[in-house]
Amino acid sequence: MERDLKVSRPLKLYGQELTGSSYAIARMNMVIHDMEGESVRGNSMTNPKFRETDTSLKKFDIVVANPMWNQPFDPSVYPQMVCRS
Repeated sequence: MERDLKVSRPLKLYGQELTGSSYAIARMNMVIHDMEGESVRGNSMTNPKFRETDTSLKKFDIVVANPMWNQPFDPSVYPQMVCRS
């Protein structure tokens, strides 16, 4: 289904994975599917790696997330978290 959103092609994949196994799977999929982009390791909630030169968070056209809500965390760490659609 085509949307009105204008997205640059080819698509590039950017991802930040907490665990080594998830990171390895992401890198493997990028190679298998001949995708461009960047995959890095780290906690995206406490230390997001994709930033602009002024240190603000990088903005993307499309975002897919698998939040870690099934893992224990201290809610006070994320007091300003806002979900937007």
